Amino acid sequence: MAGLRLVRLVGSGGEGEVWEARDELGRQRALKLIRPDALAGDAEDRSRHLLGIDHPALVRVYDGGRFGDGPLAGWGYLEMAFVDGPSLHDAPPDGAVLERLWPLAEALDLLHTGAWTDGLPLVHRDVKPANLVEDRDGRIVLVDPSTLRGIDATQLTRVGTPVFSAPEVMTGRFGPPADVYSFAATVVALLTGARGEQLASLLDEAHTLDLPAGVGYALSPVPGDRPGSCRAVLEAGTELADDTTVLLPALLDAQHAGAWPEPHTQGHWREDPDVEQPPSQRPPRLWPWVWSFLLLVAAPAAAAWGGILSGEQIMPLAAAVAGLHLVAQVAARQSLALAILLPPVGWAFLLGRRVSGSRRRRAWAIAVFTAAMLPGTAAVVAAAIDRFGFAGDTALAAVAATVALVLVTAASADAGGAGGIAARLLLTPMWAAGAAVVIVGGMLVAAFGRGRGLAWLTATSLLDGIRGPAMMPPSETPSWR
Repeated sequence: MAGLRLVRLVGSGGEGEVWEARDELGRQRALKLIRPDALAGDAEDRSRHLLGIDHPALVRVYDGGRFGDGPLAGWGYLEMAFVDGPSLHDAPPDGAVLERLWPLAEALDLLHTGAWTDGLPLVHRDVKPANLVEDRDGRIVLVDPSTLRGIDATQLTRVGTPVFSAPEVMTGRFGPPADVYSFAATVVALLTGARGEQLASLLDEAHTLDLPAGVGYALSPVPGDRPGSCRAVLEAGTELADDTTVLLPALLDAQHAGAWPEPHTQGHWREDPDVEQPPSQRPPRLWPWVWSFLLLVAAPAAAAWGGILSGEQIMPLAAAVAGLHLVAQVAARQSLALAILLPPVGWAFLLGRRVSGSRRRRAWAIAVFTAAMLPGTAAVVAAAIDRFGFAGDTALAAVAATVALVLVTAASADAGGAGGIAARLLLTPMWAAGAAVVIVGGMLVAAFGRGRGLAWLTATSLLDGIRGPAMMPPSETPSWR
C-alpha cells in the first residue's frame, strides 16, 4: 500500500470504491477501498490467502489488509493488478464465450479445492459479468477478489447480485455449489446478452436455450443437484446455433455431442460420451418423482376399486389430490399454467426433464411420458362425464395401464447398454403418439412462448432417445454441507 498514488476513480459498488493507482515505479495498480461495514473480521488473514492465488483468469493481488489510522481508519484495502479493458457488465451476446470461459471455470474449481490456500476451499460468492473484464489479449479475468471467503468463515457480509446468486445464499448458506450456480447464470447472460428481469426469466426457462446440459443442471435450486465443478457446467457440448440471441432449443448436430474441449488440469470429472454410467451412480432426480406421481394416482384409484370411497368422499379426495398435484408442480418449479390446464402433460414434463443426458434425450422422455399419461387421462375424463360406459372397472384398468407405462418409460429412460437401447426402440410408437401431442400443443401456444422451439426439439429427439446418453457426473457431498 505504501507509495501508491491515486489516479482516478474506476468504479464504486456495495462494498466500496475501486481506484486506478500508480506504484513507486509508475506501474498501474487497482486499489479497492472496502467500507468497514462490508469488511469481515478476518480481513488480514483473508488477504494472506489472496496473495498466493496465481491464475491468468484471476486478478493478481499484491497487498491487502485494514487501515489502522488516518481518515480511512477501519477501512479495508486490496492492491491488485490493473486489468485494462472493458467490463462485461453490458456485453452483447457472444457465441464463442463458452470456450473463452474455460480458464475461469478452471480457476474457480482450483479455488474450491484450496489449491493456493493449503487445502482450505475458497468461495467467490459474486461471480457475474460486471466482475469480469476482457484484457487487451482478449482474456476474461475475474477482477474482484474481495468477496472470497473460506468455507470455514464464521463472520460473513451480505454480498451478491440477486439474479446471479444461488437461492441458498439468501438463507446465509454458501459453498462451491453457489459459485457453480453463479457461473452458470453468467454463462447464460454472456451468451444471450440478457440482463436484469429478462435474464431472470431466461434462468427460469434455461431448458429452452441452446446450452450445454450442464448449465441447466447448475441452475437447479438444490445445491446437491448441481454439477460438482464449474468445468462440468461446460462439459456437455460447446457447439451453439449461429444466432445465440434466438431463444429456441438446440440445432446441435449429433456428431458434435462428444467434441468437448480438454481442460488444462488433471483430476477432474470427465465423461466418455460413448460409455453409460450405471444407474447407481446417477443423481437420484427421476425416481423420487416417479414414485410421487404413482402414489398420487394409484392410491385414489385403489381406494375406488376396493370400494373404500363413498360417493360423498370422492369430491374431497379429488380436491386433495389436486392440491398435492399443484404443490408438487410448484416444488419442481414447473409451469403452473400447464399444471392447471393440462395436469397429465405437466407431469410428463416434470418427469421427462429429470431424465439424465442430452436435451434431446429429455425431450424424447417427455414425449413418451406424455403418451404414458393418455390412457389414464382418457379414463378420468370419461369417468368424470360418465359417457360411453367407460367408467368403473374399465376406467380403473386404464389408470393401471398409465401406472405401468410410466414405470416402463422411467426404467427404459434409465437403462443402459444394448438392453436399454432395445427397450427405447420398442417405445417408439409411444414416442410418436406423445410427440404428436407435444408438437401440436407447442404449435398452438407458439404465439405465447417458445412452442415452436419445443416442437422442433421434440421432432428431432428420437435419435437421442435410443442412443446412449451423455450422463451428468454423480452427485457429490462435499464437506461444506
